[in-house]
Amino acid sequence: MEAKARSIGYLAYKLLEGSHGAVGEVVNAFASTVNARIGGELVILTFSKHRSPISINLAYPRQGRDLDRLVKAGDPVIRKENTIIAGNLKISLEEATLYFNSLKTTIDQALSTGTMSSALLVFQRDLAMVLELLEEVTEEVIGEARQSIQYAINRLVKSIAETCSPQFIDPSSLLGLGQGFTPSSDDFLLGFIAAWNSFSKITRELYPILPSFLVNGRTHWVSRKLLENATRLNLLEPLDELLYDLIVRNSPSSALNQALDIASIGHSSGIYILKGLLDGLRSAIACTRN
Repeated sequence: MEAKARSIGYLAYKLLEGSHGAVGEVVNAFASTVNARIGGELVILTFSKHRSPISINLAYPRQGRDLDRLVKAGDPVIRKENTIIAGNLKISLEEATLYFNSLKTTIDQALSTGTMSSALLVFQRDLAMVLELLEEVTEEVIGEARQSIQYAINRLVKSIAETCSPQFIDPSSLLGLGQGFTPSSDDFLLGFIAAWNSFSKITRELYPILPSFLVNGRTHWVSRKLLENATRLNLLEPLDELLYDLIVRNSPSSALNQALDIASIGHSSGIYILKGLLDGLRSAIACTRN
């Protein structure tokens, strides 16, 4: 099947830049997503509308063909000029736009030019409203799996709240818990890391959560790579935009729209990401006020 890429994340582009022939292999394939290993890194081929720095987003229509009928694990990923081939899937990159995530790009630019201001953090009242509303969105679904991973989540959040120093805490015990292709605990960690490391980069008061904790983790390679990217703020577009709306634009209403978009991801992945985001924001705000 032939498909056109509508966008390519800047990290995926870097991995493919200047390469030809076999560049990697397929790790696994699902109806609308293929996870590939290219240059040792994760690149996602997907029909999803959600862009990211590591994804190649395909244009509709799907022509009624699920990707896992065209591609299988172990298939080589081949680049020929402006075309990517994986199994029986042929993707043209000619019309693809390059995607850069807003939050990381803005923070990096502001830090490099010295224009980052503590005023970015002056949104306590509006943020409190957003957190309350997001809590309502997540509470019902989180409650269903509270018994399986809530203790581990509470222990991590409590430890960070007490020390404000994640470098002394090992979150690897939370990896791989729960259900889903990306385990629920990994989804939670992704949201938590995104929020905490955003504040860490902006304020320079918080020690960031580093990818080294993943070495001892028991989760699978794709989930590990998603978490590794989160430590570097290479985030899925709606999560990136939500944090950008809160921290840079000070636009809580827009942030809520992004939150609803995140909540729709997977069976419960989006809800757990939001739960992690909530706890990460609360922990980071409390630690920057200390």
